[in-house]
Order: sequence, then C-alpha cells, then structure tokens
Amino acid sequence: MKNKTRTLAVGGLLAALMIVMRVLGIDIIPIPPAGVAVSHIPVVLGTILGGLPVGMFLSLIFGGVSLYQAYTTPMALAPAFMNPLVSILPRLLIPVAVWAVSKLIRYKNDGNVWRVGVLAVLGSLANTVFVLTALGLLYSDLLVTGLGISPNAVFAFLGGIALTNGLPEAAACALICIPVVKALARVYKPRGDEQIPDETPEQEQP
Repeated sequence: MKNKTRTLAVGGLLAALMIVMRVLGIDIIPIPPAGVAVSHIPVVLGTILGGLPVGMFLSLIFGGVSLYQAYTTPMALAPAFMNPLVSILPRLLIPVAVWAVSKLIRYKNDGNVWRVGVLAVLGSLANTVFVLTALGLLYSDLLVTGLGISPNAVFAFLGGIALTNGLPEAAACALICIPVVKALARVYKPRGDEQIPDETPEQEQP
C-alpha cells in the first residue's frame, strides 16, 4: 500500500511539473543551436519509476497539453499537432518503448546507473523519432509550405533535427533521470516489487 501511495504521489508530482513547464514555456533549455526540450523527461522518469501505467498516464497528459497548445499558440506546425496522431499517439509510445526495454535488460528498480541511462536515452529518442516520423508521414506538405523545405528534402530535414536536437535531448534526459532514480531507489521500490519483510513471523508454538 505504501509503495502504491508513493508511486501515485510521484506520478502526480511529475504530471503537475510537466504541465507547469509547458504552460510557462520553460520546457526548453536554451542551448544552441535550437535549444533542448525537456518536457518529455517526466514521462520517461515516471515510466522508469512507476512502470507502464504511470508512464501511460503521464504521456497522455503530455500529448493532451501539446494538443491544447496547438489550438492556443500560433506556430507554423500547429495544424499538424492539432491531430492526435501527431500530438498524442507518438507520446503514448514512449512509455511502451521504455517498459519493453526495461523487461529486455531486466531492470530491477535498483537505480542501476547504466540501465537507467539506457532507458532514459531510449525514451528520449523514442519521443523524437515517433513525433518526427508522424510529421513526415502525415504532414510533409505542411513542412514544405510552412517551413519552405524542398519536397525532396523533407525526411533529410527531419533526420537533421533528430541528430541536432534528439541527441542532446537524450543526453539531458539521462543526466536528469540517473541521479533522480538512483536517489529514489534507496527509499522505496516504486513499481510495487515484493518487499522482503524486516522480521520473519513467529512460528506458532506446538
């Protein structure tokens, strides 16, 4: 029960943090050339800490905020993000990817540095790749007209974004997730793993 309560608390805190970051516009670290987005990090962190249900909850909020901002904030690609297939669906795939790989590498909620790093980098890259792929497949015409890209260079342009933005964002995600998960792993096992009791129950006297 304590583990579930703590997991819900962490999930709620990360959700609130993500919303505040997006609404206040502090979800991008101004690092040249284009800045490093960090709004997806709560989704990755929540999935590592709380497992797939928490990750799906956070990714739904992440996508929902993105959808809302597409309708309220003028930008060249706003029409694309008004489509849930671009703003929501790719974000729902982030926790699925992190959870699946956590099973593959047998992550045990112990804050292991290299395993957390692998999951953090993967989760960040999943966000980049899934969103850019949705844009390229569904809205290549918008990229051409809105950003002035040559029709033959759309996927080359998106690949450049994946390299220049995606890799720094993956590094930032790992640098943030590793110390946070490692610290919390000392306090509790956040995904409801079996706890070893402190004392063995007394056996009944014959």
